[in-house]
Amino acid sequence: MIEARFHGKNYRSEKGWEVEDDLLGGKAPLTDEGKEKLELIKKEKRYLSRNDSMNLIEDYYDASTAEHDSDWENDLHFLLAEELGVENSEIKIYNATGTPLDTFHGVDFYVQFSGHTITVDITFNPNKASGYKADVILYWDPKIDKVDNFSQYESGLEYYARLIANQFKKQITYNSKTAYAK
Repeated sequence: MIEARFHGKNYRSEKGWEVEDDLLGGKAPLTDEGKEKLELIKKEKRYLSRNDSMNLIEDYYDASTAEHDSDWENDLHFLLAEELGVENSEIKIYNATGTPLDTFHGVDFYVQFSGHTITVDITFNPNKASGYKADVILYWDPKIDKVDNFSQYESGLEYYARLIANQFKKQITYNSKTAYAK
């Protein structure tokens, strides 16, 4: 698991969901059918595995509303592509807030590239530093905002992009070595 420090913006309170909504542009953008399935799952208090949770998101993700939902997500997407040396279209970022992936598995969003997935949890809770569920934990500082402290915001976002890109590079290298060992 990787630890990072996130430089967010000022919030009315210290509620994690406010930060997630702001950074990711609201709850996971699902189609109407996906929202209905999600409501049924919540109503039935049904548990979904990590894979089933990701399948729900990917099967019902509303890409038309997901594009450019937030400046933060767009900036991260651009910087990730730059770090990996690929086109933006080769990287997918899925917002998982408000879904079973968030509720049961502690993942606010995940990134897919070249057949690999990196999960991310955005938090201000220092107790998530060790043994938590996501691949990358991003800590935010509510005292720093994008407008008043843009250079800190930008350097923080570049740092996260580098962390996530390095996780992908490790996965790809590991899988290449494993393939040769067989």
